[in-house]
Amino acid sequence: MARKSTKGPKPVKEAPRRVWTNRDGSQGTAFPLSYKDPNNPKGSPIRLQFKTKAERTRERIKIEHKLSQNTYNHEGEIMTLAEFAWAHLASREERGISPGRLAGIETKLRLHILGGDQDTPRGKYLYLGDKILTKLQPSDIDAWVKEIQGKVPPKHLLREGPNGNIGEQHSRSRAKIADVGIELQSLLERACEKQLIFYNPAKGVDFTDATAKHESDLVYAGIHFMDPDEAAAVLNYAKFEMAHIDGGRWYPILATYLYGGLRSGEVRALQVHELNFNDNRINVRHAITAHTSKRGPTKSSAGNRDVPLLPPLYGILKDEWLPIAPRAGGINWRIEQMLKAQPDLTRVSDRAIADALGSHGDDNVRAASWRTRQKLGLKSFRNGPTPSLSAIIPLGLPEDGSGDLRFVFPSETGQVLGHGQIKLRFREIQRALGMIRRDLEGNPILAADGKPLAKYSPHSCRHFYVSYLAHHGFSLEQIGRWVGHETEEMTKHYRHFFEDPERKRRDDEKLQAAFLALDAKVSRNDTKVVEFAHKARAGTPKG
Repeated sequence: MARKSTKGPKPVKEAPRRVWTNRDGSQGTAFPLSYKDPNNPKGSPIRLQFKTKAERTRERIKIEHKLSQNTYNHEGEIMTLAEFAWAHLASREERGISPGRLAGIETKLRLHILGGDQDTPRGKYLYLGDKILTKLQPSDIDAWVKEIQGKVPPKHLLREGPNGNIGEQHSRSRAKIADVGIELQSLLERACEKQLIFYNPAKGVDFTDATAKHESDLVYAGIHFMDPDEAAAVLNYAKFEMAHIDGGRWYPILATYLYGGLRSGEVRALQVHELNFNDNRINVRHAITAHTSKRGPTKSSAGNRDVPLLPPLYGILKDEWLPIAPRAGGINWRIEQMLKAQPDLTRVSDRAIADALGSHGDDNVRAASWRTRQKLGLKSFRNGPTPSLSAIIPLGLPEDGSGDLRFVFPSETGQVLGHGQIKLRFREIQRALGMIRRDLEGNPILAADGKPLAKYSPHSCRHFYVSYLAHHGFSLEQIGRWVGHETEEMTKHYRHFFEDPERKRRDDEKLQAAFLALDAKVSRNDTKVVEFAHKARAGTPKG
């Protein structure tokens, strides 16, 4: 009598090979595999197909092991890296992560890691987006690094700014690869915590070599930020050559960057009441990220600080800029509100608007009217209807157009100044001064729009501020407090500026004297040296 088997049903079943004929006459082959999801025992079996029998065997062994250890999670077997990444990003948004941080992560995922955005269909990602989580290997990460390093992100993945400009396209440097590689490692670590994968395939990958780490550790004048001569040239150009552009705002803005060391978001969020002219301090308490127009907290708790309001900046802001800065409720904003209050006013002349505002045909008001009409899509006819001044009064706006001054550097309508405008004007100034990037042969490096790439970003002004203070003897700790560095490690990027030149000169002289004394012994053929040499050749012990 045959003995009955005590083994239960196999958790993973291998079905016979499937063979079929495609429409083009070619023959297709697949090796099926099916099993029950332990998390859904009443549901239909999960069915998979593999191109080769060896692949099916490897996957069967892996699934059986996970089922036996009660560590199987079907989501990880079918979820792509892109699906997990966007879901994880949404969960971070729910936990209240700052909009700026979320936008930075989204940019890294879209441009560098996944190769597509949240609307990209499955199978259309350029990089790692379509990789199944459980099948992602270190070799895939290495191949991805080789694929993107030194190349420019695809233009169709870039996002347009408020002015329709997508900005300059830069090739991915080793520092950028290291940055996005750390983000990928962190993302896969979260997948491990959720037991979607059982090891982090990016954990052992070195995204940059020791040389790159050393090079990116320090910042240098003329490479990462302006030297004093370049900074002076930028301020002079903004003061004299751009005095007629945008109401002369660019000289005080760049002076605040260079004389205050503020971040771009802090400059944009700065309000008049935070300028303490009595104590000569700038009270930094808020920031606006590049991706939003809302005031929020600074980058870290150390970002809440009081920055010295230096004498040059004091005069520029208090005496030159604030008296003429655009007000909320100023002329542009008043025109827009007036036209919105009279929706039937579709044909109107700019002169009529100027007369209605009591400006008697002022050219500045007419120019503001033209820009507003373009924005609202309104037509203009010389003999159009005249808007009534009575339409303005119910809006509660000051008839003289004075309004309130909230932001130190507002837009033309008195609202938040766009980050893209600052970057655009800073590039224009650098190009006009010849401060552009060049290749090893001295030829200009061109951006996607055919214009030369500018050498520096607005953030480089902050590097200039730190290095300039260090060069003039201020301590690392004091500078860290003024610029809002959370740790001393951040300020140590500038440690080569903290070297005391006088001490360095004395050390050099002492070192030279020590070795000159040694050289003198050799050159004068000292008898003690000769005796020592004879003893050594004879095998006599020293001393």
